[in-house]
Amino acid sequence: MTDDDSSTESDRRRADCPSWCIGDHDQNENANERLHASRSVLVPGIALQPRLRGMQAGRDANHRSSAVGEVGMTDGRIELSGGDEAVGVTLSVVLHSRSGSALTWVYVGGGGPGGLEISRETAWLLASSLSELLDSTKTINSKRLFD
Repeated sequence: MTDDDSSTESDRRRADCPSWCIGDHDQNENANERLHASRSVLVPGIALQPRLRGMQAGRDANHRSSAVGEVGMTDGRIELSGGDEAVGVTLSVVLHSRSGSALTWVYVGGGGPGGLEISRETAWLLASSLSELLDSTKTINSKRLFD
């Protein structure tokens, strides 16, 4: 195979990919089973880690640390009233789909299987709803921060 042949093969494979796909697909891969994935967008933030009600103190601490780790926790913690904690997290947002599928999925999570997987259409509805809800909570002080 010449360089021109491999370039043509690569271009053909890329033509089968959505514009957001960063996959380096194997030419032996079945095109109908090809998984397309976007780059990962990392979103740093803060998440609520509720205290697990009704658990013994020792078991509570052990369960909390394992549950928090599932969402990509950093070392930052803020204790809140009622025993809850605010923890630093890094969320990963990735698009993915299979060749031939009409659906594109959006993954939001800490990189593991515990994340949220929703359709692209649902993600748009969620983004619109979040924007609407957050816009309704703006005050004079927060408006200076976010506008």
